[in-house]
Amino acid sequence: MILLYLATFIIIVFTAAFKQNTIINNKYNNNALLFFLFILFSVSIYHLEIQATPDLSNYFNRFWRLEGIQFTELNFNFGEEPLFDLLQWLIVNTTGSFNFFLVTAWLIIFLNITFSVKRMFPANYILFVLFSFSCYFIFFSYILNTMRQGLAISFIILAISLLITNRDKMLFYLSIVAAPLFHISALPISVVLLITRFFDVKLKYILTAWVGAIFLFVTNLNSLLFSRFNHTLMDSYTSEGVLSSYSSTNRLDFLLFSVFFGVLFLLASKFFFNHQNKEYSELIKYYLILNTYFLCLGFIGFSDRVASFSWMLIPILIWKVVPETTNARLKSLVIITSFLISSFLIGSMDIILGAL
Repeated sequence: MILLYLATFIIIVFTAAFKQNTIINNKYNNNALLFFLFILFSVSIYHLEIQATPDLSNYFNRFWRLEGIQFTELNFNFGEEPLFDLLQWLIVNTTGSFNFFLVTAWLIIFLNITFSVKRMFPANYILFVLFSFSCYFIFFSYILNTMRQGLAISFIILAISLLITNRDKMLFYLSIVAAPLFHISALPISVVLLITRFFDVKLKYILTAWVGAIFLFVTNLNSLLFSRFNHTLMDSYTSEGVLSSYSSTNRLDFLLFSVFFGVLFLLASKFFFNHQNKEYSELIKYYLILNTYFLCLGFIGFSDRVASFSWMLIPILIWKVVPETTNARLKSLVIITSFLISSFLIGSMDIILGAL
């Protein structure tokens, strides 16, 4: 099975080396490769052991507690991810298979991100962008470990793709409602996305807010300003037990990672598009908005889970410069190879390959 994975990875990189719309690199071959890759991942996820990630056992126990419960007995609480409970309840009482639940959650996330990418990229690039996602260091963690947040993030990405392409307003509204119902941490983002649906906030104002949030993060003033919010999620992430087990807060490495890509994307917008590519500028705005949210809450435990709302846009923003600039084939090959090499160095796919 590992050899099958490696062969598939090599074929995808090999495909990226050819020009678009050739006998090797065309949307039909690419879609076939993408479908095959999806099947490979699905089989691995289905055979995953409960001990594969720290949170899977919690989801497993939560799953079986819902067995035999009538719908009217479900205690839906907005702060307790009711859509996640409903999804588990449906599957435990129809299939009785936790493994099928894992594949279903993976399918939802995969479809949300796939539909998002299809709206923002030419057909021939969809395989490469989605393959880069699978190599990305946080991707499978948010499918198989912090699953509720992964589901919420996928709906936020879908909503952003609908915003910047100005398509399917009803699906946009459904997405921003679904996201916080899978994880409450998405609620402020859903509200902001709703506001930007009606009001065009200039990049310079968003950039100013982002720089201000960096200042709050570095000086620890974010804790003084935002720790007063009274919510059970905030209380659990700022409890003494969580903070003592989380090594540190307002982590400098998270800040440097966020700022590096923020500056990189701003420079890319200047040098590749001279700030004239509206979709790219909009994507940068949403990266900065989502990252500002993280910077304001960097003092909580597991702040990377908030940061990942913005970090999950990074593969899209990296690839977005390729189709509309020169040397697209060379850039495609360099980017996809870099993602693949980094996945082996960091161990991004260890969860998946460990299931084999």
